[in-house]
Amino acid sequence: MVQEYLAGGTSYPKLCTEYDISNPAVVYQRVSLYNSGQLLQTTRGSAPMTKGRKNDLR
Repeated sequence: MVQEYLAGGTSYPKLCTEYDISNPAVVYQRVSLYNSGQLLQTTRGSAPMTKGRKNDLR
């Protein structure tokens, strides 16, 4: 997404629509982080389950 923006020809709102992002400010933050040399990390994803439910499947 960031590299697509930096290549030109698109805008923050268009990228929001294309990548299903809720707010153009998120795209802006990602581009700013990328340009400053910081690592981009996903904000969503799977977290390891710490407690599971006990299932009695007899």
